[in-house]
Amino acid sequence: MEAYWLSQLGMPIEFRCDFKHIKTDGNTSDIKVGGVTCDMKQIKSASVKKMKRRITEKIPRQGPVFMVDISESPMTFNAAEAALSQLLDDPCIERIYLTNGKRIEELKK
Repeated sequence: MEAYWLSQLGMPIEFRCDFKHIKTDGNTSDIKVGGVTCDMKQIKSASVKKMKRRITEKIPRQGPVFMVDISESPMTFNAAEAALSQLLDDPCIERIYLTNGKRIEELKK
């Protein structure tokens, strides 16, 4: 579903094979969006703290772009957007795509 949302933004998407790329570049990212590694994170918790930890726990092996899907979380889009905007201060995070299954927003520095 995340790939569908990114394609709606006109982004070229390439799915990565973990075991190949971990050996070559050390990055465990799921996909490449526009040639930049991107990790998909599905959030089911209502906790903003847990959502932020899911994104930051594996930096710098993941990112610098993240796709965060809150479609199965009781968290509101606005609450997630406000919390994720704070993460953009981290130099290892360039951009975050946020979706709730109905809309997608690109958060960037």
